[in-house]
Amino acid sequence: MPGLRLPAEKIWNLIDYFSGYGFNKSHSTAYAFISYQTAYLKAHYPLEFMTALLTSEMGNTDKVVRYIEECKKMGIQVLPPSVNESMAEFTCAGDHIRFGLNAVKNVGSTAIESIAAERKKDGPFKSFFDFTKRVDLRVCNRKVLESMIKCGAFDEFKLYRSQLMAMIDRALEVGANLQHDRGRGQLSFFAGGASTPAGFSEDHHEIPNIPEWPEGQRLSYERELTGFYVTSHPLSRYAKILKNYATAATDTLSEFRDQQEVTIGGMIDNIKEIVTKKGDKMAFITLQDLSGSCEVVAFPEIYKTGQALLKKDSGVFVRGKINLRDDVPKILAEEVVALDDVKKRFTRLISIDLRTTGLDPQILKDIRQVLQTHKGSTPVYLTFKDPNGKSVVMHSGEDLRVESSDQLFEALEQLVGETSVKIR
Repeated sequence: MPGLRLPAEKIWNLIDYFSGYGFNKSHSTAYAFISYQTAYLKAHYPLEFMTALLTSEMGNTDKVVRYIEECKKMGIQVLPPSVNESMAEFTCAGDHIRFGLNAVKNVGSTAIESIAAERKKDGPFKSFFDFTKRVDLRVCNRKVLESMIKCGAFDEFKLYRSQLMAMIDRALEVGANLQHDRGRGQLSFFAGGASTPAGFSEDHHEIPNIPEWPEGQRLSYERELTGFYVTSHPLSRYAKILKNYATAATDTLSEFRDQQEVTIGGMIDNIKEIVTKKGDKMAFITLQDLSGSCEVVAFPEIYKTGQALLKKDSGVFVRGKINLRDDVPKILAEEVVALDDVKKRFTRLISIDLRTTGLDPQILKDIRQVLQTHKGSTPVYLTFKDPNGKSVVMHSGEDLRVESSDQLFEALEQLVGETSVKIR
C-alpha cells in the first residue's frame, strides 16, 4: 500500500542497525543459562573445568597462555608433558593439570597410542632405555624422541635434557636390537621385560657427564615444540616489574580508549621490518607477555633509536598509545627501554605506608638505614596516621633519596610488608 511505503534509505538504515545483531530474549535466556553452568563448574570443579577448557583451545596459543595464567591465579599448576602420565589431551593429575602430548609438535597420534598402550600393558617406563626397548620405534622415531626431550617429557628420569639428547643414538640402537631379537624369538637374560627371569634385567648405561642446557635454550625449545613456555617463563623474573610499572597487559588492551597512553612489557616474539615510501625502516613487532601477545608498531624514528633493543627474544618495556581502529588493538610505540632499565627510567618516587605498622622507633631507624644504604636521586615519601587518625604524607628528606633496585625493595618489604611499599 502506498501509505506504508518507506524511503529506501530508511529501510537500509533499519537493516544496517539490525545487522549489529538483534539480541532477542530467547538468545539472552540460553546464554544466561550457559553462563550459569560454566560459572558453577569453575567454582565447584575448577581442576576439571580448566582441564577441559585448555583441551578445547589446544590449537589457540594465545588462549592457552591466558588460561595457564588463569590456572596459576587459581592455585592450579599446569605440569609439563610426561612420558608416564600424559595422554593425548590435557588431563587431571592429582591436584594438577598435566600437559597433553597432542600439543607437542612431531609427536603424532600413532606415537601417543603406542606410548599409552605400552604403559597400560607393562606399567610406567622406568628409564629412557626402558622406553626405547618397549615402544614401537617405527612411530616413536628419533624426531619424536627429540621433541619429547626438548619439551621435558622425560624429565622424571632425573637426567639433564642435554644428557638425554646425547644418549638418543645409543638408546635407539639398544631398543632396535632388542626388538629385532624379540621378533626372531630370541631372549636374553639381560634384555629386561616381563619375560626375563627376575634379577637378570640390566639397564645400566653410561650417562655422559655434560652440563644442562642454559635456561634460555631450554625454554626456547619448550616454546618451539609446544607453542608455550611450560616449566617457566623468561618473564617470570620480571613479574614484579610488570606488576608495578606496566599499566596494561596484552589481554586488557581492548579495555582502553583509542589513543590512550599505556606502558607494557614483554618478550619480542617476532619482528617484521619494512621500508617506507621515503626509504626509512620501521617495524611491526609481536610482543608477548604473561597473558598473550599483541602487535607493537615502531615508526622510523623509534625503530632507529631502539634498534639495538628490538631483536627477537629481547625483553623490552614499551610506552605508547593504543590504536583501536582495527579489530585487534595495537600499540604505537613512543619509547622503548630494556626491562632491566625500567626501574631507573620510570621510577618517579617510592611510597612507604606506615599506617598499619605505626611509628615504631626501631622500624623508622631500620628504614633510615636501608635508605642510606641505597643512595640515589629518587625521592621517598612516608605515609602514617596522626593522633587524630588522619593520613599524613611526609617527604623523607633530600639526604635520603634512593636508587631503585631489587635489593632496596626486598629490604623495605622485609621491614614493613610487600603491600606497604609502592612505586609511582
